[in-house]
Amino acid sequence: FIISWVNPDRSFAEKGLFDYLQQGPRTAIDVIKKQLKVATVNTLGFCIGGTLLATLLAYNKAQKDRSINSATFLAAMIDFSDPGDIAVFIDEQQIQKLEQEMKTKGYLAGAFMASSFNSLRANDLIWSFFIKNYLQGKNPVPFDILYWNSDSTNMPATMHSQYLRWMYLHNDLIKPGAIHLNNTP
Repeated sequence: FIISWVNPDRSFAEKGLFDYLQQGPRTAIDVIKKQLKVATVNTLGFCIGGTLLATLLAYNKAQKDRSINSATFLAAMIDFSDPGDIAVFIDEQQIQKLEQEMKTKGYLAGAFMASSFNSLRANDLIWSFFIKNYLQGKNPVPFDILYWNSDSTNMPATMHSQYLRWMYLHNDLIKPGAIHLNNTP
């Protein structure tokens, strides 16, 4: 079973991290357990899905929910103490600016995030293709990661704000009880 999220629009503006956990993996796990007639499932979280899976594991532990047997993480951050180059975009002033942007639309456009990530590796992801394609007239070599990068998704305002603050700005996921979801630390 694979879970992928919907590309949110304004109607998702108030959806928070708990909504994503509840309506995504928690619901999926219940359906899988019922369909397969099993008590537990093995999970895998990729990228932000891995961070959400780690958050779900902590929430489930607090709820004494043992429905997840194992968790595997791929390209997922759990400890944000050293998030890498993206840290240049994460401070209180930047987050407030993003929150203002999201307030008007109800979401942060995926293209905005994609351009942020692309700018971190401008030589590899922007300039090399500009030089080879535009200046030298060569067709770009097929590159899976570029396709993946161009497949961006919007982020709902509330969830994205929580994610940036709780994970990137304060690194709360590694602090016991720092994040509260559905009144549960």
